[in-house]
Amino acid sequence: MTPTAGEPFSVTVTAVDENGNVDPTYTGIVHFATNDSSPDAVMPCDSQLTNGEGTFPVTLIHAGSWLTITVSDAAASLSATVTFTVSGAAADHFGLALRSGPVAGYGFSFRMAVLDRYGNQTRSYTGTVHFTTSDPSPGVRLPADSTLCCGEVNLSANLDQAGPQTVTATDMATPSITGTLRVTIRPGPTTSFNLETPATATSGVPFDITFTLLDRFGNIATGVAVPYTGTTHFTSTDLLGTLPPDYTFHQTYSGDTGIRTFTATLMTPGDQTITATDTVNASITGTSPSIQVLLPLVGVGLPRP
Repeated sequence: MTPTAGEPFSVTVTAVDENGNVDPTYTGIVHFATNDSSPDAVMPCDSQLTNGEGTFPVTLIHAGSWLTITVSDAAASLSATVTFTVSGAAADHFGLALRSGPVAGYGFSFRMAVLDRYGNQTRSYTGTVHFTTSDPSPGVRLPADSTLCCGEVNLSANLDQAGPQTVTATDMATPSITGTLRVTIRPGPTTSFNLETPATATSGVPFDITFTLLDRFGNIATGVAVPYTGTTHFTSTDLLGTLPPDYTFHQTYSGDTGIRTFTATLMTPGDQTITATDTVNASITGTSPSIQVLLPLVGVGLPRP
């Protein structure tokens, strides 16, 4: 007998003598117990047998080959245990679990299982699963529509947008059979710089530059997954300007979380820009938007009355 989780089935209890024959004179009270710890498992009440036999309904919830039912009469020092293999019920939802840490633009693996309403794995599922994600990036890669083998499978995905994201699996014929993996995508390595500057600046007056490390998808490269430790050099179209000194990032152990503020001063009137470049890898660079440098206002005296 292979019962199904959550479905009642019958067990027959027989009192036998030392020769294995039914003992119709047995009048003891039998007690039922199980190692199925689910609160939904159903065992019969303590009962008497009729002419040494009785059939009782039971319900087990956990699936597996280790489920037992024990029938005992403590007063008579009688006991018997039978082991069942319980199969999972019909597919109810998918369980998805992360297997590796996800980084933007890099594949990560996850495990997916078909589960019944009790959380047991069920191996009878034959549907087709479709995958979607909360990441709208054009480079996202998800598993193709597929049928799970033996109720579970290892899969991989590739998301690009850093932060909290989801991957959802849904049965194409029965959308109520679904499951969602919640992941936090970490930014990838630094590939460029972003410089935010004011649209206008006054000649000779310092202003702030908001400097941001970016990965190849435009995520702020915080260094959580791949620390940036390069040195940045600043140049400008304004040859008379005062720029920040070279700065070496220390994302492995300091507060360089990916955004810093620097100060610059431009002198030459007109449209100017500031560029930051890694001193070793010149492809890691970034240029500010155009900054209109204005001459300072000069006060005009009024004649005395």
